[in-house]
Amino acid sequence: MRNLEAQITTMVSREAYETLQRQSEEQQNKLQNFEEHTDLMVSKENYEALQHHLKEQLNKLQYLESIVGSMVSQETYEALEKQSEFQKEIIADYQNKLTKLQQESHEQVETIQASRKQISELQTTSMIAENYILNRWQNRTFSR
Repeated sequence: MRNLEAQITTMVSREAYETLQRQSEEQQNKLQNFEEHTDLMVSKENYEALQHHLKEQLNKLQYLESIVGSMVSQETYEALEKQSEFQKEIIADYQNKLTKLQQESHEQVETIQASRKQISELQTTSMIAENYILNRWQNRTFSR
């Protein structure tokens, strides 16, 4: 009986071991495939070169920020930034006013054109009436 238990334990252990071994090999293959794909995307040297370049750029940026910081005090910078925002608001306000004025001007032009058309029509009618009256008077003879 103990022999049978030992054999069963050995069989179960072997099955578990073989299953784990297969899973380990599958994971190893997946990892290898992933590494190959990664190698195709960016080589390690390129990645390190890009990282180094990025660090250099970051250092340059920090250096330039420190230079600007030493040239202009934080209060001055904040004041200039507030003034810039205020000027942007003023510009936006003037642009809105200009747009309104352009609309009003356009409306006035349309009104003036309509008025000119009415005046022209009235002048035409007036000239016709005037000619009619003059013709009637010219054809009359006055006797004393």
